[in-house]
Formats: sequence, structure tokens, C-alpha cells
Amino acid sequence: MSLINIALTGMNANRVALNVTAQNVANVNTPGYSRQQALMSSVAGGKYDYNSPGMGVEVTSIRRVTDQYLVKQTWSTASEANYSAGYMSAMSQLENMLGADGFSLSSGLIACLLLLTMRPPNLNRLRCANR
Repeated sequence: MSLINIALTGMNANRVALNVTAQNVANVNTPGYSRQQALMSSVAGGKYDYNSPGMGVEVTSIRRVTDQYLVKQTWSTASEANYSAGYMSAMSQLENMLGADGFSLSSGLIACLLLLTMRPPNLNRLRCANR
């Protein structure tokens, strides 16, 4: 392969890398965008041509550069938020089903259960029964 063809493969690979860099710069303020990187490798010469310097360079892949800790934390937080929203919705439906005046699961029952866990049981049972 001639020197011109080897130089051409290098220029094409660097053109792809510059396009990736341009995407990174254009999306620097985009929420949720993660930086990308072009990975290059050399193209080997012929199978039986051990004296060949190679046939140039090529872009093997474009990988997304992310911080796995941040991704895990984001997914965990979103999961907990969705669980809490579903729990609150179910508790609100149960509260509406019971529908007694002055009785609220979110304030009355939960407060009573908290009292049972924090204070001596003999006094708490009397206080909760009187509510």
C-alpha cells in the first residue's frame, strides 16, 4: 500500500475523531449527555507480508465515557422515588377507602405505630387505643 493511501486512512480516522469531538462540544450543556471518544487501531499489513509497515489506521469504535458510580446512584435514586410514589398512592387509596372523619393513616396510625416503637408498651397501648 502506498504512503498516500496510509496517510488517507489516517486523515479519515482523524476526521471521525473530530466529528465526535464536535458532538461533545455541541452537547456540553445538554442534560444527560455523556462524552464520547473515538477509539482507533492500526490496520495490519498482509497476512504473509512481515516487512510491511502496516496499512494505516481505522476507527474501531466510538465509546461513551461515563462515571459508573453516578449512573448507579441516579438509577437507585429514581427507583426509590418511584417506589415511594407508588407506596404513597396506595396508602392514599386505602385512606380514601376507610374514609372515617378525623382518621388519617398518614397521621394517626403511623404516629401511633411510632409511639409503640419508641416508648414502653404498656403506656403506648393505652394512648393509641384512646385515639
